[in-house]
Amino acid sequence: MPRLKALSIVDCDLPQVSGDTETPSAPSYLSHIANLQRLTLSGCKLTRVPALPNWHRLVYLNISNNNLQSIDLLQSSLPSGTANPAGAGREEPEEHTTSSGQLSSGETTSTTKTNDYGDTTGITVLDASYNPMTSLPTSAIVASPRLEKLFLRKVALREFHLPHNLTLPRLRVLDAGDSDIAVFTFPRLCNSTSLNKILLRGAGIPALSEDLSCLKNLSRLHLINLGLTSTIWEQLQSPVLSKLYLSENALTYVDTSRLPKLSTLVLDRNSISELNASSSFANLPELQLLNISFNLISEIPAQCFQGTLNLKALDASNNKLTRIESHTLAGLTQLFYLTFAHNSISSMGYTLFDDNTAMKWLFLQANNIQFLPRLNMMGSLSWLNVSHNQIRMIEPRHLEGLHSLTVLHANNNSIQIIRPYLFSKTPYLNEAFLSDNQIVSVGNLGDHPNLRALTLDNNLISDFITGSPFYRLRALAFLSLDNNRITTIRRNTYPPSLRFLYINANFIAWIETSSFENLPNLQIVEIRNNQMVFTLPSMAINKFGSNSPKPRFYVSLNQWRCDCSMAYLKLLHERRQEFNLFLNVYPDFHGLEQTACELDYGGRTYARFDDVPLSEFVCEYPSPYCSSGCICCNRSKTQDDPVDLACSCQLTCPAGCTCYVGGELMDRDYFHIRCDDRGFDSVPDRIPPKASNLFLDGNNISSVSHGDFHHLGDLEKLYLNSSGLSTLNNETFLNCTHLAYLYLDHNLLTVLHSDMFKGLSSLSQLYLHHNILKVISSNVFEHLPSVRVVTLHENRLVKVGSSLDALPHSLTALSLSENPWACDCEDSKDLYDLLKFKSKVIVDKDNVCCYFPVATEMVGSNASQTHTIPLTVSEAVGKTTMLLERSRSTAGHTLHNFTDAGEGNSSFHVCHTVLSLDFSERCRDRNYTGSLGSDIGYSGKSEMAAGIVALIVLTAFLTIAACLVFFVIFKRKELQALAYAKLGVRVFDKKVQIDAEDKGSKAFDAFISYSSKDDEFVAGTLVPALEDPKKGYRVCVHYRDFPVGGTITDTICRAIESSSRTILLLSQNFLKSEWCRFEFQVNKCSQV
Repeated sequence: MPRLKALSIVDCDLPQVSGDTETPSAPSYLSHIANLQRLTLSGCKLTRVPALPNWHRLVYLNISNNNLQSIDLLQSSLPSGTANPAGAGREEPEEHTTSSGQLSSGETTSTTKTNDYGDTTGITVLDASYNPMTSLPTSAIVASPRLEKLFLRKVALREFHLPHNLTLPRLRVLDAGDSDIAVFTFPRLCNSTSLNKILLRGAGIPALSEDLSCLKNLSRLHLINLGLTSTIWEQLQSPVLSKLYLSENALTYVDTSRLPKLSTLVLDRNSISELNASSSFANLPELQLLNISFNLISEIPAQCFQGTLNLKALDASNNKLTRIESHTLAGLTQLFYLTFAHNSISSMGYTLFDDNTAMKWLFLQANNIQFLPRLNMMGSLSWLNVSHNQIRMIEPRHLEGLHSLTVLHANNNSIQIIRPYLFSKTPYLNEAFLSDNQIVSVGNLGDHPNLRALTLDNNLISDFITGSPFYRLRALAFLSLDNNRITTIRRNTYPPSLRFLYINANFIAWIETSSFENLPNLQIVEIRNNQMVFTLPSMAINKFGSNSPKPRFYVSLNQWRCDCSMAYLKLLHERRQEFNLFLNVYPDFHGLEQTACELDYGGRTYARFDDVPLSEFVCEYPSPYCSSGCICCNRSKTQDDPVDLACSCQLTCPAGCTCYVGGELMDRDYFHIRCDDRGFDSVPDRIPPKASNLFLDGNNISSVSHGDFHHLGDLEKLYLNSSGLSTLNNETFLNCTHLAYLYLDHNLLTVLHSDMFKGLSSLSQLYLHHNILKVISSNVFEHLPSVRVVTLHENRLVKVGSSLDALPHSLTALSLSENPWACDCEDSKDLYDLLKFKSKVIVDKDNVCCYFPVATEMVGSNASQTHTIPLTVSEAVGKTTMLLERSRSTAGHTLHNFTDAGEGNSSFHVCHTVLSLDFSERCRDRNYTGSLGSDIGYSGKSEMAAGIVALIVLTAFLTIAACLVFFVIFKRKELQALAYAKLGVRVFDKKVQIDAEDKGSKAFDAFISYSSKDDEFVAGTLVPALEDPKKGYRVCVHYRDFPVGGTITDTICRAIESSSRTILLLSQNFLKSEWCRFEFQVNKCSQV
């Protein structure tokens, strides 16, 4: 492409430049471009500047946004014989020959009087911005005597040094903004008479050493964060300077008397403490933008801006102003942006803004203003911020005339009342922020046509009893009422246009029916962290059309009153996808898992919402209670009238009991009859047929029969525990086909008859623990095909009968502990087999014990003689049962103290865990049915012989173990070394823990101390072996890790301190080396 003159490559991954640094070769994509004049390689991740075949023709070079550390290699891309840097910029360049002193082919023998670039020599525009360069590209600048524009924005450059003899007469733009320059040196700056733009940013220290008074053509000057003092005003004498930025310096006053053409003046973040009416801004007729923010100004003279009548933007924020006089802004008819924010202004002249008819943005926040000045003349005002002041009232007259106002910030004041029709004079108002005030009352805001967002959070608003102030705001989409004192959400409070409603952290106790009706655009409702317990009735929120989007309700950190009116919410939370009604008309709830319930039922007052089952969302009902659609129900009946058992939908409540109804119509109903702890001695009458949960626990009901429950076909849970129940007749629960939970524990039942549980085909859990059961009929569990849990612990069961052998296959949990199981071979073997075969089902198998007496005393006429007589099986069982009864009468109906019970000196406390008995040894004779106690108590001579053999074996074992331990201790070092060499394991080495604790705390794992004459072994063998990835050690060695130029003694000390260990490579060279001995001494001292 010989005719191509301009090439731009942006944001591409170009191949890096190849070749050595002295003679770089041109990349392939540039090698055939001979006449290129403009080249852009921006954002290409270059690390070196590529060479060009005819670089001298280039006039424009943009290499910004790369990874260039420097561009000094640019000179090596130039043709041989390029003028050296010292002579660049002179009118007569030096004569050049080739570097070898010989003429290259094609060259003439005479020296030339023109440089090698010809007429187009030198780049005019060089942009190296946004590179990590740390040094100035001096060679590139020197090689470009015709340079007009130099851009070095946002580079890592700290020092800007140009050679003393360098002249850039054509330079017009020098831009090193955002580069944090610490030193700026340009000796022949005054020779750059064409210079009109300088942009420099420093590092906060005095960096500018050049005098700028000679630059008469400057039109734009940025000297930011260069540590400048007020003497800079004497150097600024350019009559055409229009834009001056002196931010972040140390100026104490302002003097612009020599700069009549200024249009932009930025002096923020200085130490200016006063303004002079005659010299600061008096003669700046063209000034349009003035920034004096973040200074120490405490007063603005009344005539300060009389000479700046074209001023359009003024920033005087973050100063120490306390008062603004009425005439301060007089005559500034073009001023459209003004901020006095973050001062201490407490007083403003009432007519201060009368002349500012063009004002659009006015910021007065964060002051001490109590009363607003007159704002009526600013018909163009669009944004007004008076937040964070002490304003007590805003009335409609304050906003009159502000026809263009769109945003009002009045939050964080002391406003107490929002007057009716406050925004009626601002028809284009879109957003009003009135949060964090002391508002207690909000008047009717009328039918404002454009108000879209209104914030009233963090106030003292209670209720809108007399009518909603928002309902007629036909454009209102965002309303925030967080952290107020609202107690009731009423219908027709919010306009149909509302999309976002926030009422978090209030005191809501009631939500009226249809509160969220006619809100078709609602998207988000937040009712989080309410301070009161409340309900959210179904009829309040199921008002959204089946074809419209459903809003999201965020309700976390609330505490509900979880009664029957809230059952729908539980069902919606757990089974939303199962019911089309939930999907069609109910909102999408979020955060229910982070809410809690207050309950008046079930003995609990507080529980997590997720932990409360649907059956406990109930309400107390009167008697009689007629369920919906019940035709046969006679509502005129009283509680004393006889119950009509034929009418199953009529619900009564037994006298002395409390009854509840709950559940959800879309799922099912629950009826809870609470007769617990009421002192009943029989099952009460008038229990409704639809009862699902019946509580009779804690009474004195000694017996129950079939007639007590025959009409309760829907009963699911029956609580008869702790009621003194001793008699349970057969077929008592015959008609209770849906009963799933039966609690009979903590009673006085002694026998389970065969037909006692007949009819309980759905029973899932049966609790019989803590009774005095002795007999369980053989087929008692045949009527329980679905039972999963049976508890029989803490009873008086002695033998395993056929009933336990025929347990249902559905059983998943059975408890048998704390029963006086007999320890004879036959019965205990059966129990043992049961525990083994049903090990996954019996939950307390490891605690099942059998009991037997060891001996009993026979005291005759001679009391000094004691005879030990073994008991038969029947005697042992009888004795055990007797002691068990005594134990229960004195120890709280439990076997916990049975091990300490006794009679005289008899020892009946021996208990053996059944699974620990060895039946193969004890019950060798199948015909032997004696007590295991006699076998265990009397083993005869065979046991003595076995004891002697065991003693001999134990002695021999201890002797061998002692010898082995002595050998290990004596040879521990050799064994440790062998284990590490063969297995790579450090055995019994205390330093392992120390190494683990020190791991990562130091730079190296080991410092290798060796003689420099052993470098070959260390570098070639030792270091590769230690730093093998499998071992992963980090070692410090002389030839690699010692810094160049440091003192050897300090370096050795630091290396040892930075290493967890020291490895000494002992050799003859090591012993002869003075430095090796020094390293050894330093390491020895560091270990001490």
